Amino acid sequence: MTTAAEIIEDALSMILVDAAEAPLSAPDEQIARRLLNDMVFAWESNGIVVGWNEVETVGDVVTVANYANLAIKTNLAILLAKSFGKAVTQELFKDARDTKSALAAKVVRLVPTPMPDTLPVGSGNDTWSYSDTFYSGSYSPK
Repeated sequence: MTTAAEIIEDALSMILVDAAEAPLSAPDEQIARRLLNDMVFAWESNGIVVGWNEVETVGDVVTVANYANLAIKTNLAILLAKSFGKAVTQELFKDARDTKSALAAKVVRLVPTPMPDTLPVGSGNDTWSYSDTFYSGSYSPK
């Protein structure tokens, strides 16, 4: 089981902050914990639902599947870089983008929405093979 502290330490190592050399101060731990919670809750509000439960201490076990850990770590590293005065490399930025996209592809489900019968087919509908100017309530895009 992965703890919040492990995620934070791995994220910090990605921006070349070595927690082993100088342990994080309590305020820095709390900033990292809050950013971690804020980031994943923001993802969840945008449809990337990973089953996150708020982390109240850095010792808490995170409640996501292992496949989400790398996306969380790389994206947290970018958020932490500014707080620690570190630059974000092109490689880290690309890794964060790619891992978040892969995570979104795995957890986001797009469901076709039927067109209501009050929705016009649109301009040029007179050239279609049917004469209705509105979608039938049963039409669903593929």
